[in-house]
Amino acid sequence: MLAREHHEATRAIAERAVEMFDAHVREPLRASGLPDDEKAAELVAAFRVLLPSVTALVAHHFRRTLLAVAQAHLERVGEPVELAAVDAESRRRVEGGAS
Repeated sequence: MLAREHHEATRAIAERAVEMFDAHVREPLRASGLPDDEKAAELVAAFRVLLPSVTALVAHHFRRTLLAVAQAHLERVGEPVELAAVDAESRRRVEGGAS
């Protein structure tokens, strides 16, 4: 069930990202007056830059959101020993620079 919900949400976001790429990269390139082979090369170059950047951004955001939700959940239902362990891990990560 979780995988299906994630897939549906991710699919909708991916479709929106493709629409934005088309509107902000592909369409301006098509209107640029460049030769077709240069347009194609520029399109691929933009994709090569944007794909890893967007992937990293989405992964980072999901990780931060998941950790915040987990922290809030533990604060509501967790035992003192669990909260102390999570707090210690959080401090370790901040002090050690771990992500």
